[in-house]
Amino acid sequence: MSYACERLMTFSSTAGRPIVVLCGAARRDDSSGDWDHAKGFMYFFDGETYEIIKKLELPDVTGRVSVTDARQFEDGTFYVVLNEKRLFAIDRSTLDVKEIHGEDYKLPELSEGFGKVALYFHEYGDALKVETNLGKKFVYYPIANKLYTDQSIFKAYEDKLPTPKLRTRFTFSEQMMGSVYKDEQIQLVRYQTLEQLGYPRRTPHFGWENDYHSSYPKKIFVSKYFVEESRLQSYEDFTPGAYYFSPTVLYESDDQILISFKPTAAADAKKMLRCLDTQTGKVLWSCSEGLEDFDFCLGVARFSGGYVLVDYSRSWLISSEGKVVTCVDVHSRFR
Repeated sequence: MSYACERLMTFSSTAGRPIVVLCGAARRDDSSGDWDHAKGFMYFFDGETYEIIKKLELPDVTGRVSVTDARQFEDGTFYVVLNEKRLFAIDRSTLDVKEIHGEDYKLPELSEGFGKVALYFHEYGDALKVETNLGKKFVYYPIANKLYTDQSIFKAYEDKLPTPKLRTRFTFSEQMMGSVYKDEQIQLVRYQTLEQLGYPRRTPHFGWENDYHSSYPKKIFVSKYFVEESRLQSYEDFTPGAYYFSPTVLYESDDQILISFKPTAAADAKKMLRCLDTQTGKVLWSCSEGLEDFDFCLGVARFSGGYVLVDYSRSWLISSEGKVVTCVDVHSRFR
C-alpha cells in the first residue's frame, strides 16, 4: 500500500487513554499512481505505546483526503472535517467514526445538506460554520441546538443564557499593533466569564491600549466591547513578573494549565513547555530538553501518565514530571 498521510489528531478516550489519530488516503501499489480511487482511512494509536488500536477504512471517502479541521467539543464529541465538506464524529469510548449530514440535525435550514462545513472560530465556542448546498450560510451550536446566520452570530452575546455559570479560563494578553503600549509585557491572564455549556461565548482580548471612546484617552487592558461580548466578570495577571514570548495556551482544566512559549526574544530561541497549578499559579514543571524541533502544536491529550502533544506528523509523550519520554514521527511508519 501507498499512503498520503494528513495531520495528526489526539484526544483522551473515555477510559482515560491518550489516543493519536492518523488520517489520510491509501491505495494499492499496483494501481499505477491513481489516487482518484484511493480510500480514506483513520488509524488509532495508543499515544503512550504507539501500538495500533484500531484501523478504519472510510469507504465513502475516495481520492485525496485533507483534514481541514478537528476539535473536541465540551460535551466530549471529537469532530473531524474532511475536504471542507464532510463532517465526522469520533466516539471516544468505542473509537467508531460516524459521518454527520445536515439533515441529521433535524433543522429545516440544514436539511439542504452541507456544501461546505468547518468548525467555527474556537473563541466563539463549540459551533459549526455551514454553507448549505443552496448557498445559505449559518453558524450552528449542536450542543445547545442554536442556529444563527453568519451575521446574527455577532449579536449572540445579547441573548439571555438560561442558567449561566461562572467559568474560569486562561489566555495570553496581546501586544496591540498600533498601540503606544505595544511593547508592554505579555501577561498570562486568568479570567472569569458567565457561560452556559454549548452556547455562544467569546474569548476576551486583553492588551494595553488607549480607550478613545471615553471623553479623554485612557490606558485600558480590555475594552468595554470585549467585557460585554464575553460577559466578563473578573480578570488578573496570573503570573506577575513572568516573561513570555510567542506564547500559547495549549490545555486548561480545573487543576492544570499547559502553555508553550519562548523564554527570550532572541530570534533563535526555542519553544518550551510549562505546566502550572490553576489555583495557585505554582510551576509544576518546565520542559525544554527533547523539544528541539517542537514549533507548533495541533492537539493535546492529557492522561494519568502525563500529556501527549501532536503536530503535523510527530507525537510527543511528556511524563507527569515534565520529561520528554518519546518523540515519534508517525508518518514515517507509512512511507
